[in-house]
Amino acid sequence: MDSLEVKYSKEKKTFRIFNEKQGVYITHRMSFEQMIYYLAGFERALDFVHFERKEKEK
Repeated sequence: MDSLEVKYSKEKKTFRIFNEKQGVYITHRMSFEQMIYYLAGFERALDFVHFERKEKEK
């Protein structure tokens, strides 16, 4: 999550996630509350991927 930048537009009800490591934007249209739930799930998914990579290296 350290390499992610999140920008929310209240007027448009959109938020953009910018991945600094890969230089990629992801844009979603949803309410602020929905965005919070989405980001929590996104963070858990990133943790899982990180865990899987560590297991493969062993």
